[in-house]
Amino acid sequence: MQRRYLLRTMSKIAISVWTVTSISMMLTGCVKNPGDTQDLQRRSDTVKVRSREETLARQSAERRIIPIQTFHNTGYVALPDLAKSMGFRGAWVNHSTAFGIGDHDVVWSFRTGQSKAMKAGSKVTMPGPAVLQRGILYVPVQGLQSLFGKEATFNGDSTRLSIVPRPVPHETGADGSRLPFADVTRTASMSTTNNLNGLIAYAKKYLGTKYEFGAAPYGAAGTFDCSSFTQHVMQYSGVQLPRSSNEQSRVGQPVSRDSLMPGDLLFFHVPGRYKSRSAVGHVGLYIGGGQMIHASPAQPINGVQITDLNKAYWSREFLFAKRVL
Repeated sequence: MQRRYLLRTMSKIAISVWTVTSISMMLTGCVKNPGDTQDLQRRSDTVKVRSREETLARQSAERRIIPIQTFHNTGYVALPDLAKSMGFRGAWVNHSTAFGIGDHDVVWSFRTGQSKAMKAGSKVTMPGPAVLQRGILYVPVQGLQSLFGKEATFNGDSTRLSIVPRPVPHETGADGSRLPFADVTRTASMSTTNNLNGLIAYAKKYLGTKYEFGAAPYGAAGTFDCSSFTQHVMQYSGVQLPRSSNEQSRVGQPVSRDSLMPGDLLFFHVPGRYKSRSAVGHVGLYIGGGQMIHASPAQPINGVQITDLNKAYWSREFLFAKRVL
């Protein structure tokens, strides 16, 4: 009887030891099938859920405050303050006849005494005219939502305006963001090839020409912004493009980034907390071999330059390409 009891006890102890050892081996990754447990940490992602206090703190850090001035019993804000707070460029353009706001070219433009502003080629009516005071152009607070509502929300009192960026989903580009920029394989006629070569050679004549936000036509200014450059160069081939990159993005036929031809237009997002991820902020001209020529404020050139498109920044911020030839 005692012997049978002793045998049962020893058997239970052996089973327990085997179980503990097996679990220990699994936890330390000592298993024959590494896919079972060794990759658990690598395959698992830590999900951080923000508390209400953390969310409010983040919004507070991103909030920008600018002063409100009262003209004719109406609240106004200065356009330079607004542009700077939202991370855009802002400057007088067209021989100081209009104030422009945008990334690498003008998207919004305002004129003194006019209640109609331009946004990407379309007219937007403000509740009052733009007012010029001591060389600074002001616009009505009540018109900001219709002008910049996709980029931010606006709140405030009679003296201060609070600007908070709208949350936007994280994207990594459109039209196959993981694909390299590459030329399409096709047989072109001799005349087409000559025309494209002539276009690219014409564009390269302007290498080093200085960048200027909201540049006037090249003949008058001798400078370019991104869209005035593509507009000017495309005229060589008889193509009449609109003035801004946003408007240019609406013409032509979409093409994949791995099926490009010299002369295709390439459109990019310009990063910024207040900027919609789908908004066009820059345009360049594809010249073949995974390169583009464009007018850009990028240093050290700060002007017309040739850029490798497969660099991380341009590959990440690419939106789409259009063929207009």
